[in-house]
Amino acid sequence: MLKKIITSTLISAIVVGLSGCGEVPKPVTKQLQKVKPMVIEFPKVDPITLKEININSLNFSNEIVKLSKYKEYHFSSRYESIRYYHGLKVNKHNNMYSLKYIKRTEGRTGLLRESLASFNFMYKIKDNTITFNYPNNYQHIEGSSLMVTGRPLDKLSNLENDSKNIFSKLDTLYINKRFNLSGETNSKYPEESIYANFKRILGEYSNHNKKQKVFKLKFNDKSIPLLVEIFPYREGSKVKYSATLPYKITQNGSSLTKQDIKDIETKISKIIND
Repeated sequence: MLKKIITSTLISAIVVGLSGCGEVPKPVTKQLQKVKPMVIEFPKVDPITLKEININSLNFSNEIVKLSKYKEYHFSSRYESIRYYHGLKVNKHNNMYSLKYIKRTEGRTGLLRESLASFNFMYKIKDNTITFNYPNNYQHIEGSSLMVTGRPLDKLSNLENDSKNIFSKLDTLYINKRFNLSGETNSKYPEESIYANFKRILGEYSNHNKKQKVFKLKFNDKSIPLLVEIFPYREGSKVKYSATLPYKITQNGSSLTKQDIKDIETKISKIIND
């Protein structure tokens, strides 16, 4: 216990002593080979809602991170008063997406060491077409300190290759959308029988609401929550249902179609009236 206290105190003292020392490392510019621009043309209208798509207001930062082999920038571990962070951070700035590969070490009073490689993807938008340009160069900063040592996030050549790989996949970028499916229908069958059908055919999520139950609706290889409410109506039942269907719009179209919606409604109707 005494050894741990002495070690912790010593580390804290060194961190405090180092926090104000040393020069700020200067960025080093490295040249890159020229890459052909990437052109993406999105539909002007959402094929499901028929509303216009305005790509000027969209931010693809999260989608760009997913194209990388590195995880999104995050807190990774901690030792005493020292915290470690690493990963890829993507931010949108006006007509540019900034990709930063970071490995950072922080002490109790702030930054101790940071390795950073920054790639800027410039872009232009005309109508619903985005043209991305790969950078001619990028900047790299390798921080150092007397106490904190360690490798950068990866070799610079690997970071360069990852940025090129991301750029080559930009034509797979997509717009996240959601469609609210809802409806109601009458059935000649009693409440218990209809609920039993939903449970048998779809499977049930755990739910404590007696009047509203949630079932597993299969859509695009995923289970989507389907909310179902059943009320006595005349000599049978009235059934209300709703679900939120996530879909993506790419330059090739939509992952959800009008036919998909009709098929889901038909499936629900058969369950209710089977």
